[in-house]
Amino acid sequence: MPKTTLLERIHFLSHELEIPPEQVIAKAIEPGVCALYRHRMGERYVSGDISRDTAMHLLGPHEVARLECVMHRLCELAEDEIDLICGHA
Repeated sequence: MPKTTLLERIHFLSHELEIPPEQVIAKAIEPGVCALYRHRMGERYVSGDISRDTAMHLLGPHEVARLECVMHRLCELAEDEIDLICGHA
């Protein structure tokens, strides 16, 4: 059985969902963009570029707690090189 092309799949979904192809594409990429955004905001929090309050608002308390746990563990592991690895003394 031949594989369908991406364009064929988009048109199929457009027809099935009764939405324009542009909306099919938007729905498809939204989860990836959201994941990339959250990852980048997490990096910015860890590096000190955004405040804890901002991180709580953007990422939620569970993700902030997870990031803080990771930062704490990195600092413990770094011992003498805290500033070089995580900057959270």
